[in-house]
Formats: sequence, C-alpha cells, structure tokens
Amino acid sequence: MAADIDRELPGLSDRERRRVLEERLREQAAAERALAAAQEEADRERQAADAAEAARQALPCQDCGLAQSAELCEACGYRRTEAAIVEAGLVAAIWSAAGEGLDQEPGGASRHLPQGGVALPLGRVHQPEQAPPAGPAQETESEWCRRTT
Repeated sequence: MAADIDRELPGLSDRERRRVLEERLREQAAAERALAAAQEEADRERQAADAAEAARQALPCQDCGLAQSAELCEACGYRRTEAAIVEAGLVAAIWSAAGEGLDQEPGGASRHLPQGGVALPLGRVHQPEQAPPAGPAQETESEWCRRTT
C-alpha cells in the first residue's frame, strides 16, 4: 500500500505520506470489518434456515402420522397428487358434458358463446361477473332456482 501511495502521490513529505497511509489502512480495516460482519450475519441466517428445515423435517405426516416426514410422506403425497388429478379430470368432464348441445339453438343453428361465457341450462348464457339477462322469454337464474327447488 505504501508503494501505491508513492506512485499515486509523488513528492509527499514523510508526514503527509504517513497520514495518507494511516487513512487508507483505517478505510481498509473498516471495509474488512463490514465484510466480516456481513459474512457472520449470512452464517447466522443460514444456520437459522437449516434449523427451521430440520424442525420441519422432524414433523410427522399430516395424513398418516408417519414420523420424520416433513408433514407429508411420499405415499400420502402421491395419493394427494393422484386425487387432485382425478378431481381435475372430473371437473373437466363435468364442464365438457354441461356444455354439450348448449351451443345449439333449437332447430340445429349454432349459437355463438361470448368469450368467457358459460352456457347454462335453459339456453341462457352467463357472463362471469355479470347477471344473466332477463327478458320475457328467459328466466333469471334466481327464478330458475326457485322454480326447480
């Protein structure tokens, strides 16, 4: 560092040279302390995360109670995944079946469903976040519910 000062600031007196050197040494020491503190903080955070993960891993399975399963053992996780896939298939099948034939007007003419619209029984079209239109030839959803229940 002294050679750097001599190269950067030629012609300094010994006293000035010593002052600049001490200042740079103080700056370097402060930077090293800050780096060490940041590394210690990162180590503490990593240790805390490791401890939290170890505690989570020690928990039993929520479904079957198997110890050391991190709240869900492999078998129960597989079962849940399989059940979710089956449920998604059933929902898709229900929506598909509910929509069959509802895009046709009486007499076979095709009716255009609005984008995002869902065909409902009685040939009504329901727009999400909108009330179904009520007219003389159509029932409102609440009227249909009252009549059919």
